[in-house]
Amino acid sequence: MPRKPFGLVVLGVLAGVIGVWMASFLLWLEPGGLDGMAVRAAVTVLAAAFLLAAEAMIRMRPWFYRACKALVWVYCVIVMTAMFAEMGLPGVFAGAVVLFFSLGVILPFLAYVRGKWVAMTGPVPPVLPVRAAPGRRP
Repeated sequence: MPRKPFGLVVLGVLAGVIGVWMASFLLWLEPGGLDGMAVRAAVTVLAAAFLLAAEAMIRMRPWFYRACKALVWVYCVIVMTAMFAEMGLPGVFAGAVVLFFSLGVILPFLAYVRGKWVAMTGPVPPVLPVRAAPGRRP
């Protein structure tokens, strides 16, 4: 069994702490109306993504890089959706600004995780083009 990289374990613990912290929001959020349900759903999905990525990084699952990519996508979708729902069309620009400044954390995080994933699994082979069988036209 390969030794766990310390940085990956630290990132996993931080993701777990953030996930538990976000899940604790559910205890004091008021369940009023459709807005309250939407906020609860967003917090639940984001907390679940954080906890899934944390578990995958701490236990060195073979899919921990995909779990981290899913976490980033969930974060991006929730930020853009929340901004659009709150402010309408100008919220899309505001969400893009928030995501732009979030790239300072997201890109180094994904680069580090991908580097550890490639070191563990090896490089991904290139996708070869599909060729037609002899005598058949593509």
